Amino acid sequence: MKQAISIVGLSVLVLVLVVVTHPQFSQKREAVGEVGNTLLSSKYHQFPIAACGVAAIKADFNHRTITKASEYMSEFGSGTSVFREIAEISARVDHECPQLEMVLDLAARSTSESQRIVALAESACRIQGEDDEAAWQSAFEQMSARATYLTVEEARSAQSRE
Repeated sequence: MKQAISIVGLSVLVLVLVVVTHPQFSQKREAVGEVGNTLLSSKYHQFPIAACGVAAIKADFNHRTITKASEYMSEFGSGTSVFREIAEISARVDHECPQLEMVLDLAARSTSESQRIVALAESACRIQGEDDEAAWQSAFEQMSARATYLTVEEARSAQSRE
């Protein structure tokens, strides 16, 4: 069953790659290809990872955040929904938002506060000026200080021990 799901998901991603061959879509192609590779190598969470492939197709910006979300889904045993939600936010936003990748890393380092992390991702996309940036950065730092792990590498190491 799992292999059939992976094959169907990969087939859809390959079809999209064939359709989207215009140079204008090179970032989408790369993102979909990376998500496809993650899907093929993943032992778990195939549906959410495939959803990242769909998000990469929909997105005009933030492709790196979406591919990284699929990688985190594959690596971490729990928290898949927060990664998926951040990928979906990344696909919806109409501009590059570098803070989304920071929030994604925070989600990987945290074992709680998923809804607050998603709200932080949504607020990152609405930053309009220095005051908004300062307020967002303060909120990010507060949540970061409460994260379970100091770094993503530390979270990965803890995951591999489980």
